[in-house]
Amino acid sequence: MYTIQTWPFIYETIDGGGNWIADSTPTVCCADALHFINADTGFIGGFSGEMFKTTDGGANWNLVFQDQVTINEIYDIACPTDSICYARTSSPSRVLKSMDGGDTWYFLSAAPNTIFTGGMHALNEDTIVLVTNDSKIFRTTDGGVSWPTVPSPTSADYRDVFFIDNIGFAVGAHETIIKSIDYGETWTTENQDTSSSEIILAIHMHNSLAIASSHLGSIYRQMFFSNIEKSPFTQSISVFPNPFKKEITVDFDGSKSGEIYILNLLGQTIQKIEITNQEVSTLDLGFIQSDIIILKFIEKESGLVVIKKLMKVN
Repeated sequence: MYTIQTWPFIYETIDGGGNWIADSTPTVCCADALHFINADTGFIGGFSGEMFKTTDGGANWNLVFQDQVTINEIYDIACPTDSICYARTSSPSRVLKSMDGGDTWYFLSAAPNTIFTGGMHALNEDTIVLVTNDSKIFRTTDGGVSWPTVPSPTSADYRDVFFIDNIGFAVGAHETIIKSIDYGETWTTENQDTSSSEIILAIHMHNSLAIASSHLGSIYRQMFFSNIEKSPFTQSISVFPNPFKKEITVDFDGSKSGEIYILNLLGQTIQKIEITNQEVSTLDLGFIQSDIIILKFIEKESGLVVIKKLMKVN
């Protein structure tokens, strides 16, 4: 089931988009945010600060939150697990969190300090990336306790953001598309035309495909893994053994200089190693407690980035 929303209807398809059925929304006005955890359970956020939940694929909706004080629009909703959910309001921006599958919600006291709207995506229950239309990127790795900013590669009116694993895109005004390959820690500009008035409003990713759409009806499409897979340098590097117990060996297939980062699944740096003119590097990772880690290598000369997922066994 795929669902989109526009005032005052929800459009639903159960045949992969071949046909769409319009159903009235449960809100008194309009629905600006929509997120489904699975085919049956989903949420709608209303313009008047209301949030509704369905557990039967949208046939029935129950009110689970209503902001009667500030009455701010629910702008975006994200649920990285069946029990943990986040929602974002606008003007001023505040962040809501649910720990029980969206049945009850509370405001996070340390929400990003901005009055500007923009998209939000939860990579997991602790890591959330939030973009704003004043060129800011906020990233929490502690479940919303703190929201530090990360450097933005360009000035843009960001409207939406989406991730699959470590790779993510954010989109916005002037046909802007920026990309991260390290869980939102750093970003690069993929596309931008400062002379263009076109605004890319939404981005979604599935498997190895990214699709974005603009307010003028343009569609942007990228097989986002292809850039990494077609890089000659990316193909040549190898890391073994994998799975490993204590040590790993990184074979660069030639002399390389740069930085090796060992990251946890939240994108946090566990260890950083600088190498100079090395063909092979052996790392002792016996101290790491995580079952799965990420190795990221940035070559000094070319700036090319390689990311490998590794598994540790006892």
